[in-house]
Amino acid sequence: MKKIGILTFHRCVNYGAYWQVRYLSEYFKRQGYEPQVLDYGWRGFFVKEIGHALRPFRGAPKSDVLRFGAKTLKCYRAQQKIRRTPSFPLRNPPDFSEFDLIAVGSDEVWNLSHPWLGKVPIFFGDQLKPKRLVSYAASFGNYPAANGLPAEWVQRLRRFDYLSVRDKNSFDLVEREVGRTPTFVLDPCLLAETLQDPPRGTSEPPYVLVYGNRFVPELVKATQDWARARSLRIISIGYRNDWTDRSVITAGPHDFLRMMNQAAAVVTTYFHGCVFSLRCQRPFVAQLSPYRANKVGGLLSAVKATHRVFDPAIPRQLDTLLTTPIEPEVLAAISAHRKVSHDFLQTCLA
Repeated sequence: MKKIGILTFHRCVNYGAYWQVRYLSEYFKRQGYEPQVLDYGWRGFFVKEIGHALRPFRGAPKSDVLRFGAKTLKCYRAQQKIRRTPSFPLRNPPDFSEFDLIAVGSDEVWNLSHPWLGKVPIFFGDQLKPKRLVSYAASFGNYPAANGLPAEWVQRLRRFDYLSVRDKNSFDLVEREVGRTPTFVLDPCLLAETLQDPPRGTSEPPYVLVYGNRFVPELVKATQDWARARSLRIISIGYRNDWTDRSVITAGPHDFLRMMNQAAAVVTTYFHGCVFSLRCQRPFVAQLSPYRANKVGGLLSAVKATHRVFDPAIPRQLDTLLTTPIEPEVLAAISAHRKVSHDFLQTCLA
């Protein structure tokens, strides 16, 4: 049996970070392998990550710290159930030469601008010597292609046997700077051969699920008007949004998937808010932000769903977007990219 390692942001207190490594692990298991997450340790990272998880926004009520603490604990407990290697120093890893394959990604593992995990050599394959080194759905996040890529990072990426990315910005950077054409693949959460989603049956009254922060006033009002016209509650998950009817801050990764799967519609500013809306086939609208424009815009462009980006100049569009199920052409585009993603992974495993 091949020994497979996954290197990603697996310890981040984030629903998407948990589910993308969980779904990618499950994909490899279904292929007959037993993957392990490379479990790096670095005190500075954990201090910053936990600090951000407990107080993600300036001015947040102190009373929310305990609620964010409960969310953090749920994420940590879920992470503990994923098989991992023995812990090692982030900046002094073993070479893992006994591994047949190491997959770097998904997530913005190559984001040179990431506040505490940017410019970490291991995410560019430094010191790793498996039999095969690949990237799966890796991203440069909000680091723009226009900035180019310093030579030291280019040389590291050229060591990869196979390269794949999940957004156009990352595609352009790799193609232009590294001189190789990467494969454009789906986030692991959109791979078909993965975990079964929970059933949609619920005794909870219908609701609009809000996932994200810093919503523009036009989207807030349009969402409130749409929900009230249909007697729907508005529930914010993972974060406090005072304009909603309820904020479920303590939700863990499994709570997130359940509530996403059962929502009447979704309003989000986050990449994985879009990913899970597509996976659960929930009508949704996305607000772009400077930090996530590359990720969210790249995903929606790839699956032909850019029409689901909210335009403050025409708030009436919300009525159509939250009423219309995911269109057949969007599902077809996901299916086509899913095949490419599967083919890429099979090539890596061959």
